[in-house]
Amino acid sequence: MISPPLPIDPDPTKTSPEKSLRPLIAPEINVWSLIVISLVILSLGAGLGLLVFFFDANAAPDMDMNGPMFTERGILALLLAQNTAFALAVYLVLIRLQKLPWSALGLRLAEAKWLKLALAIAVLWLPVSIGIEALIEGQWNVSFNQLLMDLYAPYGFTWTSALGIGLIGGLVAPFCEEILFRGVIFAWMRRHWNVQISMIASAAVFAAVHVIPAVMPEIFILGLVLAWLYERSGSIYPAILLHATNNLIAFTWLFGSLAYATD
Repeated sequence: MISPPLPIDPDPTKTSPEKSLRPLIAPEINVWSLIVISLVILSLGAGLGLLVFFFDANAAPDMDMNGPMFTERGILALLLAQNTAFALAVYLVLIRLQKLPWSALGLRLAEAKWLKLALAIAVLWLPVSIGIEALIEGQWNVSFNQLLMDLYAPYGFTWTSALGIGLIGGLVAPFCEEILFRGVIFAWMRRHWNVQISMIASAAVFAAVHVIPAVMPEIFILGLVLAWLYERSGSIYPAILLHATNNLIAFTWLFGSLAYATD
């Protein structure tokens, strides 16, 4: 007896753990797309950064030259400018120029189980993150709390910094970074390489962009997890949720400890 052919799934955007992300990736995301996006990010980032520096310097002409380079609002504006450059470059090149749908970047509805898993991983990631940081602090003689303070809260606790960093760093940045690093970079790698190489290479790029050597090992491992979530779920939303939850926990801890220290 001849078995009947298996039915074809009429909706290619529906994925399961047994399916690969690869068929969902638009072939229009090619190496030239990446080059143009990179150039647009550099141009926008430099231009917006100079604008922030110019207006920030004029807003606080009497700043201590030995202190932070930017005012409190300047730090928020710079962080927003960086993420604006990420998102705007992707939008201009892929959405406007190449006419790709947002779904080609992973903005597809995710099954509830993947969103729940992302939250569970965020909780489990907390002790892992603390362990990695403790190991690196012991080996490299650095303080992660001090690194975060220098970057995001050099003026100590203020509601402006706490709410601004929470909004931009905790919500805007995860969305923009996931669109770029998983929706574009990992997707391009995934079309050309197998999943393991793509996860490792995209996580390495993600870690390198964070610049500070001490944070790179932790960011690299997180990048692996985020790429895995995207690969298995077929949607970028679980990765955004994990990324946002991780950042919000870190910033809540930072500003909570600063607020407690000022009491």
